[in-house]
Amino acid sequence: MAVETLNGLKGEENLGTFNRAILLRQYNNKVIADLEDDFHRFRVIVKHDGEKTVSVEGEAHRHPWSICPGAVSTLRLLAGAPLDERCTTLTQHGDIRSNCTHMFDLAGLAIAFARSDEKQKYYMVNVPRGTPLQKRARLFKDNVLALDWLVGKTEIFEPKRYLGVSMKGKFAEWVHDNLDVEEAEMASILRRCIYIGSGHGNTLKTGTRASVHANKVGACHTYTRGNVDNAIWMDGSCVDWTNNAHNLLADVPMLDASGSEKLLKAPPLNHK
Repeated sequence: MAVETLNGLKGEENLGTFNRAILLRQYNNKVIADLEDDFHRFRVIVKHDGEKTVSVEGEAHRHPWSICPGAVSTLRLLAGAPLDERCTTLTQHGDIRSNCTHMFDLAGLAIAFARSDEKQKYYMVNVPRGTPLQKRARLFKDNVLALDWLVGKTEIFEPKRYLGVSMKGKFAEWVHDNLDVEEAEMASILRRCIYIGSGHGNTLKTGTRASVHANKVGACHTYTRGNVDNAIWMDGSCVDWTNNAHNLLADVPMLDASGSEKLLKAPPLNHK
């Protein structure tokens, strides 16, 4: 049944909202990057010398497949990557398909953040689940609405400057050539979440192996040949944050107005 919701969903009934939070914190020659969403709770720690990474470590606290934590060893191979203000240039130093996609993305954000003078950056993304004809996908930066897209299955309809841009194929090239560094970073994050938010993994049965998704072989660490047949779905790994997204990363200290780190409840999102 076609319906419309507050999320701008058209084409199918509301299935709830996929939510992802990303928090970047910078210390002396170190960036700690945390990510939590419906399927994942990851941390990446990047140490650097001001010019390049010295070490890249990952932690997999919640993950959909049993073999996901093994990607941490592959992530370590990113040590030596130069610091670059664009998060996507990390693909020039490492193969994203042999890594965990989300830890690799998080490492790219951390490395880019190391080039800035900021001490903290916080992203929150809300995307309606499912694959309707159109849906409204939003990204908030430091609790202020920064990107608001109306999208279809592969195409962006709004805002006007994105009209007709495909989220597949050469999207990364278009972003690099047409957006400034800050918006390019946010667009890359939002696009990733739109694809992840198309489903919800709690329909998978305990013991399901990743090999049931034959079309994904080669997509990431879990789906590489040799891993895909051994990766087992982690029962209980999927969390629905539709009604309490403010609790994402609730265990991570954030800087308050005075610059002190405290466990803070994220303030309300500003849609203006």
